[in-house]
Amino acid sequence: MVEKNPFNPSFGRVPRLFLDRSKIVKQLEEDIQDPDSPFLTTLVYGMRGSGKTTLLTDISHNMMKHDDWLVVDLTMGKRFIPTLIESVCAQADNSLRKLLTGIDGIKLSTNGLEIDYNHRETLSTNLPYQVLLEKMAEMLKKRGLSL
Repeated sequence: MVEKNPFNPSFGRVPRLFLDRSKIVKQLEEDIQDPDSPFLTTLVYGMRGSGKTTLLTDISHNMMKHDDWLVVDLTMGKRFIPTLIESVCAQADNSLRKLLTGIDGIKLSTNGLEIDYNHRETLSTNLPYQVLLEKMAEMLKKRGLSL
């Protein structure tokens, strides 16, 4: 009888056989919150099915419990930066929304987010989105929020 590999890809679902990594999760959470940590930018890589998504899901669920963090789940793609901007706006409370609408180019409506950036550069480049994202990051920092 052939045993099934318990480490097959499950895209974030905890497998039947789970190797406890609570120490790793706790250490990464501490490193993420430390402004002097060399791990503020971290690349998580490994073989397919080795638990990368599950690890990141554990960390994100724990970080969501902190009032001073906004946590967004993103997938790499063509709309990465616009999706990041939209996700931040979607999670913003009313006072943060008011601040964000003060950024030239962001319009929040009841149906969602409109990005109407008036800049000399064309919208075909990422520059306008990058500028918006930088301004949003400044606003979040002023509010004592991390992303």
